[in-house]
Amino acid sequence: MNIDKDTKPENYFFLADGKVIKNVVELTEVLNDMPSWVFEHHVTKDKNDFSNWIRDVYLEGELAKNLAKKKRIKQIKATLEKALRKEIKKKRKLEKILRKEESKKINPPKKKIKILKLLKNNNDKNNRDYIL
Repeated sequence: MNIDKDTKPENYFFLADGKVIKNVVELTEVLNDMPSWVFEHHVTKDKNDFSNWIRDVYLEGELAKNLAKKKRIKQIKATLEKALRKEIKKKRKLEKILRKEESKKINPPKKKIKILKLLKNNNDKNNRDYIL
């Protein structure tokens, strides 16, 4: 998903007051102090520019659909914060899996080492080559 990463400059979101949003984290932070006229420019009963941006730039259809239903700053902020927490949790889980895989490469399981030693010893005794 990578909604916490900056988009390319050509995909930045330009608010009606001239502020530039580079990622969803920034959007969430800006919502705290966004003047009502700016918010009302981007979110009406007929449109939600934030939803469109997330759909078109981040290709996050489900999140965009959820945002499109929201018409108040607090609702949109809460929806974005939930999505960001989910993103962070998913990334931490992936990092944990990668660390585990890396440790397996560095420290192969003892059972595997015993099997390899047995194979080697057996082959040495029989004076044959062995394949690992």
